[in-house]
Amino acid sequence: MGKKREKPNIVETYMIEGSTIHIADNCMRKDKEEIDRIIDDFHAAGWAILQEAENKVG
Repeated sequence: MGKKREKPNIVETYMIEGSTIHIADNCMRKDKEEIDRIIDDFHAAGWAILQEAENKVG
């Protein structure tokens, strides 16, 4: 089981369209494997957005 994370200290909240984004000042990731997974997730999300936009255009 993974290590317990502390409760995030939310310092900003943004509402953009249907999304809520919380900014915490105490949740920096330091584990290389977790950072790599997060970067991969962002990369995959970006490609999905690009493919969806291309499909709408035609």
